[in-house]
Amino acid sequence: MNYQPLRRIGCHQRAFTIVELLVAMAIVSLLISLILPAVQFARESSRVVACQNHLRQLALACHSYEGTHRHFPPGHVGGVEPAPNDLTQSSWVGHLGFLLPHLEQTAVYESLSPALFGWPFDPGGPAWFISPGIRTTAAGVLIPVFQCPSDVLVGGEGTILALQYPWVFPDTQPVLNGRTNYLGCDGVSRKNTEDASGRNLGIFFSRSQVRVQDISDGLSSTLLLGEVLGNASRVAPDTITHKHSFLCGAVSLIHFGVLEIGNDIGPASSQMFRSRHAGFVNAAFADGSGRKIVVNTDVDVLAAIGSRAGSEVIGEF
Repeated sequence: MNYQPLRRIGCHQRAFTIVELLVAMAIVSLLISLILPAVQFARESSRVVACQNHLRQLALACHSYEGTHRHFPPGHVGGVEPAPNDLTQSSWVGHLGFLLPHLEQTAVYESLSPALFGWPFDPGGPAWFISPGIRTTAAGVLIPVFQCPSDVLVGGEGTILALQYPWVFPDTQPVLNGRTNYLGCDGVSRKNTEDASGRNLGIFFSRSQVRVQDISDGLSSTLLLGEVLGNASRVAPDTITHKHSFLCGAVSLIHFGVLEIGNDIGPASSQMFRSRHAGFVNAAFADGSGRKIVVNTDVDVLAAIGSRAGSEVIGEF
C-alpha cells in the first residue's frame, strides 16, 4: 500500500528579510543608546550619594574627636621654628590619621605606631614618610570611607609627598590602597593666609587645635573637608600623576574645581579641591552637613567659606 505524505496546512515557514533584520537591529541599537546613558547616570548618582555619605562620616568623626579632646585634630603635626622643615623632630602625620579610632579603624591606628599620634604631649618624629615600615603599612590599608567611588586608581601613581620630598623616596612609589579623596581645609591662600598670631584661618593647619567656639563665622558657613584628586599636569589636567596618602595634611583653597590647561600652577594642583563629578565638588561643613560646591564658585565666596573667623557675608554657591 502506498502512503502519500501528509500535507501540512497553514504551517508555512517565513524567514526575516534583510530589510526587516536591519530594522530590528536599528531598533535595538536605538534602545541601547537610550538606556545606556540612563544606566550610567544612575550609577554616577549612586556614587555621588556614597561620596556624600563618606564626607558626612568624616565630619561626624571630626566632631567625635572634638568631643573627646575639646578641639579638632591638627591639620598635620609639622615642624616648628627655628627649623620648620626638620623632618626628624615631628611626626608630620595628618588629621585623617587622628580620626582612625573614631572611624572604627583602631586596628589600623595601632598598627601605624602610637608615637605618631602623641601630639600635643609628644611631637613624635621622625616624619612618618621617612619610615619605610610605616609607609608600607599605610599604603597597604584599604579604608573605603577615605575613597570616592567616582575616582579610580589607574596604577603606578606616585605619592604627593614624593613631589614634596623627592630626596626621601622616588616619585614612582605607588600609593596603592592607602590613598584618600578627602582632606580638610586649612584656609584660602592669597585671600586670608594667617591671623595675627600666624595661624591659618581655616580649621586644619600645622599643629592646629581649633575648637568649635573658635569658628565664629558659623559652623554651617565654614568648610571642613572636601574632595581632592592629586597632582596633575597643566597639559593633561584629568590625568593624575600623584595621589594623596590618608596620612597627608590639609590643603588650601588657593585653586578650586578645575585645573585649566595652560594655567601654570605646577605642583599647586595637588593643593586644590577637585573631583570626578561633573561640575561640582562634594564637601562637608563644620556643622556636619554635606553640600555640593560648583566649580565656578566666586573666589570671594571660597575665601568666606574657607575661613573660620573672617566675618564675611557669604553669597550663593
